[in-house]
Formats: sequence, structure tokens, C-alpha cells
Amino acid sequence: MRLDTVTGAGRRLVRALRLSAAGAGLDPLLLSASERPWASATYVGARHLITFGIPASPDRHRWLASLVEADLAMRGHVALPPAILSTDDERVVLEVVTLESH
Repeated sequence: MRLDTVTGAGRRLVRALRLSAAGAGLDPLLLSASERPWASATYVGARHLITFGIPASPDRHRWLASLVEADLAMRGHVALPPAILSTDDERVVLEVVTLESH
């Protein structure tokens, strides 16, 4: 899948997640990625919905469990811990909020 539909933050987030998964011995296939602007009274950022093709395995389970404390390095943005929206035998759907940092 191409990342033309997401901004620089979305592309950086997908790269950071793929690197994190690779560190766990996984090779995730990006199936879809989308984003929408998000803001609070103090922060500006985006809410990202990302679907990876990753077959179920003990490595995938460990990686997903580790995401709550993962440091997803992204220049100019901070990623909050991903929410795991769904999993099945072949895919994982994550939602991640990124905040602009200056």
C-alpha cells in the first residue's frame, strides 16, 4: 500500500511501528492507513487508523503487549501508546494519536 493519503506524521508513524515490529522479529505488511485531524485545548495532532497484515504468533502477541510502553520515535511529533482496536488470524488494527511537538 502507498502512503499518499497520509501526512508526514502518518508516514513517520507507520515507519516507527514497522521498526518496532521488526525488532520483535515481525515483518508487517501495511494494508491501510488513514488519519484525521485532532485537537484539544492544549494540543494539536492527528488520530491515525493503521491496519497491518501480521499473522498471529507468539511474537505478534509479545509485540502488541509491548506497544503500551513503546517509544515510537518520530521527528516533530509524539505518539501516544497505540490502542489495539482488533486482531484476527492475519491482521492487526491500531489507532494512534500523534501530537505535534516543537
